[in-house]
Amino acid sequence: MDKHIIEGIRRAYDAFSRGDVQGAVDAVDLDPDILWREPEDFHAGGTYRGRQGVAEYLTLSREPFEKAQSLPEEILEVGDKIVVFVHFHAWPKEGGQPLEGRIADVYTIQMGRLCRCKPIATPKRRAKPLGFCPTTERLLRIIVPQSRYILNNELRLSTIWIIVGKYRASGRVRG
Repeated sequence: MDKHIIEGIRRAYDAFSRGDVQGAVDAVDLDPDILWREPEDFHAGGTYRGRQGVAEYLTLSREPFEKAQSLPEEILEVGDKIVVFVHFHAWPKEGGQPLEGRIADVYTIQMGRLCRCKPIATPKRRAKPLGFCPTTERLLRIIVPQSRYILNNELRLSTIWIIVGKYRASGRVRG
């Protein structure tokens, strides 16, 4: 995958963290019909289309916060996907407890452009017996399509990083 795409993604997160929504949108080459799906339980969750839709979502997602940062901790290339593991912090405008968490943003690339974005949140509940929770199963299918892992303990993105590390050694995942 072209390095300018990954550098553009890094610049987009940096611009968003500075509060520059338009800079975030302009930092990457977006497909004119990009499909951006945020989980309904996220603030401003829903489906957005096109550059204007992405700008609308990013603006709405920052609205209740005095400051919001999305810091990429790791970026992986997997086929036509780029997975960005993000550590976010958000400070509410009206005070209160700051929010913090981790998500994985999964971008699909076609013809050198971002054509789809879907974030996947880290589950805070324990994994179901004899398998991953559904959110994690979706992320693993994207990263390691042939995976069939069974865990009976709490699963975090760090666990996925360990699995991805094993696949990196085999050359199946880059990043």
